[in-house]
Amino acid sequence: MNLEQLKQDTTKMIWQFSIPAIISMVLTSLITIAGYVAYAFSMVIVGFGQGTSPLISFAYGAKEKILAAHIRRRTNRYVCCAGIVVFLLMAAGMEWYSRLFVQNERVEGMIQSGMLIFMTSFFFSGVNAITSFYYTATGRAFESAVISASRGLVVLLACIFTLPFLFGMTGVWLAAPVTEGITLGITLYFLRSRQ
Repeated sequence: MNLEQLKQDTTKMIWQFSIPAIISMVLTSLITIAGYVAYAFSMVIVGFGQGTSPLISFAYGAKEKILAAHIRRRTNRYVCCAGIVVFLLMAAGMEWYSRLFVQNERVEGMIQSGMLIFMTSFFFSGVNAITSFYYTATGRAFESAVISASRGLVVLLACIFTLPFLFGMTGVWLAAPVTEGITLGITLYFLRSRQ
């Protein structure tokens, strides 16, 4: 079993455990609808990461550490801007997007308000992912693994367990941005401690 499958199975089990069965079906629909946007955005991030990793690795291997860091910083700016653009486009078209999937005003409202909260994670997720790619490309597997495990499993699970109990449905939507925000703190710590 690979790590990605373990993350997916564990996260699914936690969602089923922590969310009451009555709202589980509606919540699953809402998360699926949000997931389409998140998946499309993550493909953009992975594309940037896979495109820059060889450049970073080559520069770092040639003892051009400043160039490698410059490529990471520039790519982080690009993915941060991409996150802002996706957020603004989705915010502008949220009503249309929600109606693609449901014809119920109450559920549409839940999608529209929740997705705005959820999509704030796009501001941070690109930086976290690109920095993880950077650490992998420069041979620092520990930092890369900590960032990836934090955003994909450890911090995410802690947020899934606690935030819905503290904030109800809003807590469900907050899980992604809080996870990415906490992981951003870890990412910045690693970046500053190695300079």
